[in-house]
Amino acid sequence: MGDSFFVNDEILVTEKTGKLRVIKNGNLLEDSVSGVPDSLFKGQGGLEGIVLHPNFENNKYLYLAFSETDPGNSKLNTLRVIRGKLERLSLTNVETYLKLALLEERQITMEPKWSS
Repeated sequence: MGDSFFVNDEILVTEKTGKLRVIKNGNLLEDSVSGVPDSLFKGQGGLEGIVLHPNFENNKYLYLAFSETDPGNSKLNTLRVIRGKLERLSLTNVETYLKLALLEERQITMEPKWSS
């Protein structure tokens, strides 16, 4: 489980696998929140975090950050931040706020600093 936020008697919890879950009165609800965009669950990627809008109690907006595959190059990943409105167990009015992508694929190699 990832980040979580308390809202009245509920806790909103992110899972790296891409699910947004609700714990109500200490019980994990069976259904996850629908409408959450697909994320790339690989390595460190997945549904990374949640932040509630400062006026969440009135407008029900929240922000989610997650990894996804770059549509232009399947070897690259992007980080996307979206905003959506939480209505019961559905995320609606979803819009992208930020999208970060690598400009090129890079190979990273590590070599030992010593040998035996």
